[in-house]
Amino acid sequence: MKFKVAVQTEEIGITGKECTLAVIIEGLSRKHSIFHILPEGLFLSGNVVRAKAQEITLENGKIKNKGEIKDINISELDAYLIRQNPPFNRQYLTISYFLERISKTVLVINKPGAIRNNPEKILPVEVEKFIPPTVITSDTNTVTDFLEEHKEIVLKPLYHFGGNDIHHINSSSKNLSVLIKNLKKQYGSYIVAQRYLKEVREGDKRILLIDGEIAGAYMRVPPEGQVQANIVRGGKLKETELTTRDREICMALKPFLKKEDIIICGIDVIGGYLTEINTTSPSGFDPIFQLYGYKAEKKLWDIIEKRIKDI
Repeated sequence: MKFKVAVQTEEIGITGKECTLAVIIEGLSRKHSIFHILPEGLFLSGNVVRAKAQEITLENGKIKNKGEIKDINISELDAYLIRQNPPFNRQYLTISYFLERISKTVLVINKPGAIRNNPEKILPVEVEKFIPPTVITSDTNTVTDFLEEHKEIVLKPLYHFGGNDIHHINSSSKNLSVLIKNLKKQYGSYIVAQRYLKEVREGDKRILLIDGEIAGAYMRVPPEGQVQANIVRGGKLKETELTTRDREICMALKPFLKKEDIIICGIDVIGGYLTEINTTSPSGFDPIFQLYGYKAEKKLWDIIEKRIKDI
């Protein structure tokens, strides 16, 4: 069967959207109708969720063009993929409310409520024994006490992505209060402090989970002297193997992911510790293909097709 599927994301083809592009191309290769919707293109008209959308076409395995912009009724689609980058801000929150209205008849991945209720840097506490010592706070004194206890820590904004403004702090660092103030001013009141994991110099392991199952993994190795291993921050891709500890983390998460119906998930592991769980627009498809020649997006579409039939 052929289905009508929308993909909500930023402009296709920009840097950082390669994984979403891989998912779109796989869907088109299966002859499904794929519609591109910009985040700002979704709207509520009375009681109907609608969007400004463009249908995408494929030629010789590559996206050819997008058709004219049309006003479509989202409830007439079979599936809706949210591939919009974080942060989860008011726009993202509003979109989740809109999509929740149609999620009983249209397969929405990931579920709007699941994304909304499980912030990526808070969600790891669900499996606390696998995370490094962590505090999420807006209080400078709490961070100061945490630094005094652990000597070396990492600070990062609670609601952002891509390795933006991650800071490695030690006991000799100066102007901690100014740094915290600036992070809170730019990204919101809460920040994350975690014990520094020296293994980050060897790489940050991304494990892609699809429907709770391991679909692939790779290392992102940071540039010399840096702690940000994200590819958009200059990190390099490297093949990896899963350890027993990695598999234990994935098994511990699986029941929760199933319960919340989080179909696509990317987890970050450093030195055997879970640091983040990405549920909004997790990457992984393109790097896994680059390193291993395996298209994890095929597994995703197998699940999408099955789930649509089950609705």
